[in-house]
Amino acid sequence: MKVALESLCDLIDLFDHSPMFLSEVQYERATSLGKRFFAAYDFLTEGAKIHKQKLFHVVIKNSTP
Repeated sequence: MKVALESLCDLIDLFDHSPMFLSEVQYERATSLGKRFFAAYDFLTEGAKIHKQKLFHVVIKNSTP
């Protein structure tokens, strides 16, 4: 989970500090980070399937205004 989060954060940081059009180096970095994120996410998904669990635990919360 940490690798997926770090990859996504690094990708967002790259986009925040880049001009509208990425340079070749920035594009390669973005592609690498995207692949790393999807690989980590796929690993998490497979682990959840093996344990017959949802990837994210959803909790219904009652809140008062």
